[in-house]
Amino acid sequence: MFHNVNSAGVLPCPSRRELADEIWVIDCSPEGHQPDVPTRIFTGAQQLVCITIAVRYGASKPDTPATVRFASVAGSREGKFATLASVDLDGSGWAECGTKWCAPFVPAAADGWSALPALDDLLAWSGSGTMPGRTWVVAPSPAVLKERRKTLIAAKKEDGKRGLLAEHPVERTVHTRLTDNLPGYEPAGRTIADETDACVQPVRHAYRSFDRQWIIPDKRVINQPNPSLWQEREAPGQLFLTGLQVHAPSKGPALTACALVPDLHHFRGSFGGRAWPLWLDAAGTRPNVVPGLLEALASRYQRAVSGPDVFADIAALVASPAYVDRFSSELLTPGLRIPLTADASLFAETADLGRRVLWLDSFGERFVNAAQGRPPGAPRLPQGERPLVTATILDTAAGLPETIDYDAVTRTLSVGLGSVAPVDPAVWGYEVSGMKVVKRWLDRRKKQPDGRRSSPLGDVVPQTWEPAWTTELLEVLNVLALLVALEPEQKSLLDRVLSGPLSSTADLTATGVIPAQNRPISEKPQKAGQLLA
Repeated sequence: MFHNVNSAGVLPCPSRRELADEIWVIDCSPEGHQPDVPTRIFTGAQQLVCITIAVRYGASKPDTPATVRFASVAGSREGKFATLASVDLDGSGWAECGTKWCAPFVPAAADGWSALPALDDLLAWSGSGTMPGRTWVVAPSPAVLKERRKTLIAAKKEDGKRGLLAEHPVERTVHTRLTDNLPGYEPAGRTIADETDACVQPVRHAYRSFDRQWIIPDKRVINQPNPSLWQEREAPGQLFLTGLQVHAPSKGPALTACALVPDLHHFRGSFGGRAWPLWLDAAGTRPNVVPGLLEALASRYQRAVSGPDVFADIAALVASPAYVDRFSSELLTPGLRIPLTADASLFAETADLGRRVLWLDSFGERFVNAAQGRPPGAPRLPQGERPLVTATILDTAAGLPETIDYDAVTRTLSVGLGSVAPVDPAVWGYEVSGMKVVKRWLDRRKKQPDGRRSSPLGDVVPQTWEPAWTTELLEVLNVLALLVALEPEQKSLLDRVLSGPLSSTADLTATGVIPAQNRPISEKPQKAGQLLA
């Protein structure tokens, strides 16, 4: 039987275990959501697909849960069919799943994995990123946002404004009157139906991993902005980690970071996710770690430990493809766990490397230290290695690309009539759980931008290539190349941490750090298949 699944596999159901004696689950989409078309079992299906076989040999045994085994098939569509044709239910290659009635239909986690503290055992608070609820309030160009807002306000009839706004029956309508606004912004004092003023200046927005766009900072047009993140955004050195919690990451880093308030789907463009701010107050004095953690680590390491140290340590190990590769089976049961070293000198190494990761992820805006090779400003590859514009991307209508191409032999990225080189294949192929970063960045800046439109305002798009985009494209390519160069060192450190003494869940429980006491009230994480608030 075919099923659409989330990244945790077929959702467990006690009745399935009760009615069957044995169950086999074959994951046909290990590439993740919206995989490349040649890898899809059904070419038109963007969702994850698996095959479930349930067998009962006689009368049901309501007191004995069925044995569940799991396997996955990867590669091309033709290769998958060839593998499926030779599947032997009694053969090797099957992984045993958990035996509890409601255990997920995925391989049981190894004991070593379950002993690692969960990310939320260490960080005190997480929330969802900004959920605009309408696509037109975000764009790569502030000028486009102003034009969209102008078009909305100029609509003569109420019905016209209603259709352009893309009303939400509960959150925001043209008649919604708010007594407040986003933190740092004065209340408008009127509804969208009565609005006549020009658009408030758009601000930078962390739209997707490594894709900084712009958003209209007006609470009347943002369904759920998560004011906590906006309130804390002004903290000196503020930074946000983003990642998945109820879906499994696949390929690339398991976390990314940004210096701007992140979008709900910042991490990979779908499945929502969580955002963990470094600081919990606008003054930047309350680090987002559980009570007692810094003191426990300081006692173990015999040196002071700060909140930024903890974030950097996490980034060095988890914001890395090596982490996802190493724990690919364990991560099928969603939830990130942190290999926290008990070795003081090794912690210092990982934190130092993590500072560089976070400096790169934030485009040189955070964890700046020129003496340690992290100067302020956009990071750059050494001279002679940097990608350069080899054919100008014209800031005219003709310069706005209709197509994006990449030649791995010449290492040339073609953006319409323009081009950039050298671009390493690893940079072109860099992905965050299925989201090809460079391609998607450019797809959103084409003549016909990719993406869903919630309103006719979404049809107001740039008519020319903006010169600032060329600079930003080069910044993205430099950052990704530098991150790729760090990956071997991140893998080596992860291996060393895992082979040495660790601070386990039991250790942190013994010191009273777990379960956390008096932690800030965090938003409830989303359930599978639902959007975060």
